[in-house]
Amino acid sequence: MLLNLLLQIAFLATIFAVPVPDSGPDRRGLNLPPRIADGVAKLLSLDKREYVKKKQQSHHGKKVHSKKKVANKAEKVNALRAPSKTKNQKLPKVTKKKQNKATKTLTRNTYHTSTAKAAKKPTATVNPCTLKHNATLPKVQIVFPMGSPINKAIENNTLCPYTVIPSFTLTYYNGPILGNVEVNPIFYGNTTQYQSGLTKFYNFLVTSPIMDLLSQYSTKATKLSYGTVKPAYVEQKPLSSINDTQIQLYLRNLVKAGTLKPNKNSYYPLHFPPNMDIMYGSLHSCVDYCGYHSTISISDIASTPYLSYGVIPDQSGDCFGGCGASFVIFEGLTSVATHEFAESITNPGKGLATRYSSPLGWYNGYYGEIGDECNSQLTYLADTNGTSWAVCNLWSNKDSKCANRASS
Repeated sequence: MLLNLLLQIAFLATIFAVPVPDSGPDRRGLNLPPRIADGVAKLLSLDKREYVKKKQQSHHGKKVHSKKKVANKAEKVNALRAPSKTKNQKLPKVTKKKQNKATKTLTRNTYHTSTAKAAKKPTATVNPCTLKHNATLPKVQIVFPMGSPINKAIENNTLCPYTVIPSFTLTYYNGPILGNVEVNPIFYGNTTQYQSGLTKFYNFLVTSPIMDLLSQYSTKATKLSYGTVKPAYVEQKPLSSINDTQIQLYLRNLVKAGTLKPNKNSYYPLHFPPNMDIMYGSLHSCVDYCGYHSTISISDIASTPYLSYGVIPDQSGDCFGGCGASFVIFEGLTSVATHEFAESITNPGKGLATRYSSPLGWYNGYYGEIGDECNSQLTYLADTNGTSWAVCNLWSNKDSKCANRASS
């Protein structure tokens, strides 16, 4: 077909040819590129039969060459796959190595999972599955957002896959408790939201059914009863971001200046403006945690040895709907605030405890503190005026369940 087309072109060229000097490849006067002009000239010099014969030979030669190539390649692959075998030689059987299944473990203060061989139990600096009285404790008990891996592990009883799941019963380790809590709210900047509402909430909380539930955690040395609320302190020169080390230094400086006057029952909840990043180590507020409480030693600057404080980020922005099981910002705040309030009362020395002894208060080596088993379980309590307040459930040793009030 190509031959016929080229022959037709050549025939037409002879009819409409324009004489040109015989000095180049375009000898027939066609306006063609040199390569095409040479090809046409060669085709015109060939007999049709001769051309077809040469074309078939050329095509056939390519096919034979291709088959040889494929065959050689296949022989090489087979030689690599199969070891040579003599007549009396037995080839060894190929067996697949058994693979140990990887198991996932979670530590209390991280979202990340780690894998380990099933033959060996995973180890960690603090393994909640094997804690003993001489074990090292984490400095703070982080409140994780809903749906985080740690909370799912607790809910599904998969936190410690190598042990029988213990009960959540809280054990007392001889540390201090806040018998008559004195709440001293700190609002870190004028832009901190709900200052008036939070002050009213704390005034309700210190004489609420929550306190009746907490009374079961009284000790021989201290009876746990209702508390009071002191006027709030508002920071006028807040930083744009802050970490826990800076918070502790900030509180110490306020004590040194006489702005704060802590006693053995003092609790300082710190509330922050919207979208402020509060770092605890490498953890970011609202992204990695909802709140926490801790302790600093102030025996060198005050008449009481400890200062207990809570960190409660604003519940809008990244925290919205993720902490406290409510899509109402203020309810998220009061839920997280209740959690830190109750844990600071029953375990105010937690930030300084390094072993299962004083200053550790009420604690469970597997689950944590009074609010951790019931994390993000939102519930409501009404005051004497009929106002409904959002709080979180807390663990009751007496009733072996999460609740917001003492059983009758």
